[in-house]
Amino acid sequence: YFECIDIQSFLERTPDNSVEAYAMIHVLDHFTPYHALWILQECKRTLIPGGVLRIEVEDLRKIIEAWENGSLSQFNDQQPAVYANECNDLKVGFLIFGNLADSTSDMDYTGHKMIYTELSLTRICYLAGFESIVTASETKTLIKGWQPEWNTQPDHSFFLECVK
Repeated sequence: YFECIDIQSFLERTPDNSVEAYAMIHVLDHFTPYHALWILQECKRTLIPGGVLRIEVEDLRKIIEAWENGSLSQFNDQQPAVYANECNDLKVGFLIFGNLADSTSDMDYTGHKMIYTELSLTRICYLAGFESIVTASETKTLIKGWQPEWNTQPDHSFFLECVK
């Protein structure tokens, strides 16, 4: 388990068929769909046959539903403290754009470039060449040794796993 800051450089240096599994936890939403497609293609190239790519991203449907129901406060514990004091309309923007920080917070998001539904991300995974794409969950996974605490924001996310 590690975090990769420069994903493009990492993927370009990784040999074909050399990685057993990837976990992209709230990564793809920080790229345009076109750059995300390239990342997914590179992941497929570098995965071993049968290798798994696990993806967790914010779920547009869940966020809109919570906004419409006035229940965005349910995500307070998964966001920086300043989020809890904001109105619903600001909270939905913070979740969608992922750009929440204040002068007293160490936590700063780089901002989202895209937000997905399960259907829209599945389409991009297919375009990247994955033929086996399954819905996963916090605990349901194809990755051996996966720890549920590695999921970061399960209440407003969805999970997909792509198999090479």
